[in-house]
Amino acid sequence: RRSSDLVIIEWKAALDGRDPGSVQREIVKLYERAADNAFQLWNQDQENPDRMTDLGNAYIFLGRKYADTGENLKAVLTGKKCQKYLENALKKDPNRTDGLLSLGGFHYLAGSTSSALAGFKSLLGIKGTKERSEEHTS
Repeated sequence: RRSSDLVIIEWKAALDGRDPGSVQREIVKLYERAADNAFQLWNQDQENPDRMTDLGNAYIFLGRKYADTGENLKAVLTGKKCQKYLENALKKDPNRTDGLLSLGGFHYLAGSTSSALAGFKSLLGIKGTKERSEEHTS
């Protein structure tokens, strides 16, 4: 499914009078499946920067959804994977606009997470900040 489909699932729940939070588990499962698919494609061509960027992007969306649902450790571990694949893609092709924007988005999100994630981020060496975000998107 496309990410727009996931937004539609949330809106439909709200329009049906259900709490949009009631569909969060379904949405997490869809993001997990998308990340698994991206991993399988990367696994077939591990040196391909397109596959690395796709996988990094899949992980950024999944990590954010984990954070939204309170799965903090999973959010940080998934964020670390996102960072790894995006940085590796940029090592192969430093001028990739999609990779730079995604890595900038990663640093922005990592820098604006709740204090509940601070210990996990520190443990894994994630130091996202607004300034790091701007380095990649300027």
